[in-house]
Amino acid sequence: MDAWTSEEGTNYLAVVAHFLDERHKLQTALLDLPPLKGPHSGENIAKVLSTVIDFYDVSPIIGFFMMDNAASNDVCIQELAEQYPTINRESRPRCVGHMLNIIVKALLFGKGVSKLEKQLRAASDDERFEIWRKQSCIGKLHNFCVWINRSDQRRERLKQYILRAYDEGSIEHLYTRVLVDGGIQAGDQFNSINFALAWRCVDSLLSIWPVELNHRICKLNWWR
Repeated sequence: MDAWTSEEGTNYLAVVAHFLDERHKLQTALLDLPPLKGPHSGENIAKVLSTVIDFYDVSPIIGFFMMDNAASNDVCIQELAEQYPTINRESRPRCVGHMLNIIVKALLFGKGVSKLEKQLRAASDDERFEIWRKQSCIGKLHNFCVWINRSDQRRERLKQYILRAYDEGSIEHLYTRVLVDGGIQAGDQFNSINFALAWRCVDSLLSIWPVELNHRICKLNWWR
């Protein structure tokens, strides 16, 4: 289970089940993706979860709840334990993936990640470019990918440049597009970092757009 806020501000609660079928093969199913109205409190989340549990009548066979490590999820389990005798505190193991995500975000962005997330959500398009630029090379990679993908002409020019470099043997990895990361959540920077490490050619790419460079994408301060 995980709560998620879309770009337009709508809150959702994803409820996913992992289980063994009659052949003992692991299966995964999205049980529901309801809007989460109100705060992301444990009580509110438990109310939505109980609706899903009752709809599928699965309370007797629930093993564990995998959630992130927010304190509100502790409250959620307490609320559910009062409704279902098969649920207790031990029904919620800690999410190691979430812990690793927090560690990686701290390494990439330093302190103030939550503040950065709030700033990005409230910022205009131009402001987001400026905020990301201040996040060292990670933020500049983000801006580069966004800048490329906002123009059909730039995407096509990038594709032709990559194909030519690949044919000439100057690069080993063939990429025909740049994937834009989704923000600063788990794995969001993987695509842009993987592209940069595999290519190591951001400077070369910028050199083919000498006229179009502007305050958003500036070759002179790329590595500052």
